[in-house]
Amino acid sequence: SVVGNVLTIRTFFKIKNLQDATNCLICNQSIADLLCALVTSVYVIVTFSHAGRLYISTYKYACIIFLWGASSAQLSAFVNIMTISIERMIAIGVPVVNERPDKKKMVLLWISLTWIGILISTSLPTLGVNQWEHGMSCNLYFVFEKWYLTYVILLSMFVVLVVTALLNICIGLIALRRHVRRFKQVA
Repeated sequence: SVVGNVLTIRTFFKIKNLQDATNCLICNQSIADLLCALVTSVYVIVTFSHAGRLYISTYKYACIIFLWGASSAQLSAFVNIMTISIERMIAIGVPVVNERPDKKKMVLLWISLTWIGILISTSLPTLGVNQWEHGMSCNLYFVFEKWYLTYVILLSMFVVLVVTALLNICIGLIALRRHVRRFKQVA
């Protein structure tokens, strides 16, 4: 996960010809995946030892900031996959939009606003919306308020997954319809 995403990010920034709108979205997805891998790895390393578990259950903000990073990276990865599906749907359904000269600027603006929105919405536990107690296991099911976990984190991930699935079904149907049309024209 780490090597593939680092290579994708490095290639994107090194080769100027690859820096189009679609590849901006792919690079953004690689950044989110890399963050997920790194945050998860650090959590596993820290909680694998007794000293690490003791540290993360003793220091409130060590736990909460880790959970913030993990939930931000995961939600971002989900939203980025949905964004790539939206971009593909637009490219297939309305190809004229793909030719717009300001498409890359719009994509970069979308990426920026998405990260800002995700970082703000997932930061509520760092601002006091949490149930952390000294000695508590550093797990979002125990630390996050139940309403926050359910409605902000899990529901938003579920909605993003459903929208992504529906978009990909539509993309598949459009591609199938075009394939059938081409087949009828040839036959």
